[in-house]
Amino acid sequence: MSKTLLNCFSNIYIRNPKKQVSVLVFDNLETIFHSEKLMDELGNLIVLLDDRRYAQYNVKFVIVGVPSGIIEYFSKTKNLTTISNRLSEISEVTRLNADQVTSFIKSGFIEELMINFESSSLYKKYEDHIAWVTNGIPQRLHEYCLEVCYFCEENNWSAKDQYLNLADQKWVAKSLSKNYVVIDNIMNSKETTVGTEILQTSTARSQSTSASSSPES
Repeated sequence: MSKTLLNCFSNIYIRNPKKQVSVLVFDNLETIFHSEKLMDELGNLIVLLDDRRYAQYNVKFVIVGVPSGIIEYFSKTKNLTTISNRLSEISEVTRLNADQVTSFIKSGFIEELMINFESSSLYKKYEDHIAWVTNGIPQRLHEYCLEVCYFCEENNWSAKDQYLNLADQKWVAKSLSKNYVVIDNIMNSKETTVGTEILQTSTARSQSTSASSSPES
């Protein structure tokens, strides 16, 4: 594992011409929470970051999970104290303000991807529309901007006015699709409160209809 990690850090360092801090993101940590082996491995990687052989590459870890206390995830690991001393927990980001959204768009579209905008007014329209559609919610901001980037990439990284409307349609369609799956699972589960109430209501209505349609004796 040590050799693999060193090779990984070395490759990251080579691809970082400015030699600034690089970040490896471990997302959805809760998916391995119940695996003691994987949690131990991740804990060992965190400890290795202080080793000068690894520290020279200036790579940091960002661990993302549900906001119930990342450090608690490592409670069953062998090096709990050692690991917890190396972790700094950041509070959950609920919503970005207007300046933060503007900075996010500039950093991604202009500085990283160097997307071409034919005029400043078009760029401003992108800023305003993205801020309004996503309401500054980080997850929505990432998802929506990704859709926009796909369209710009197909046009040699040049933005067009109509891409906003196309991104709206695609993003909403994907969001509705995900929501449909969640709602469908809930509505078809007799064990949930919602499913039980609907089932009881439907049964009661059926019995009422049956009773009212029966001939009087």
